[in-house]
Amino acid sequence: MSFAVQVILTVGGVAFAAGLLLASLLWIALRVVGRCPDAYWRRVGRAHLWLVPAYVLLLPPLVLASLARWGMGTRGDERGYAGPRVTADGEWRFQSRESLARERDATVPPDGAERAPAREVRLPTADGLEV
Repeated sequence: MSFAVQVILTVGGVAFAAGLLLASLLWIALRVVGRCPDAYWRRVGRAHLWLVPAYVLLLPPLVLASLARWGMGTRGDERGYAGPRVTADGEWRFQSRESLARERDATVPPDGAERAPAREVRLPTADGLEV
């Protein structure tokens, strides 16, 4: 079974079980105060059937996005990437994991860390204006 199917089934099952647990707690509370409707479990069952698409289609992507954002993060060897390196003469320098590791360890100065000199560029548009 693929990882995605496992995540969908796990998250959907946990959400379904949590919903039934909350419904059970509410049923107990309603029984204690003597206000439990006759068709309570039928309504709970219908509500859960309507919620199954949300359990399967909405919750798993949200859980995976949360894991990616808070749990996994960026790989350590890519955290130092600061965009393409451009030397003073305008040449682009390729960055690899090895070059980023050397920069991080400070064994070599950042290759092309100095930026190309700024210059004004004007681009004519089709209607004669310059951008």
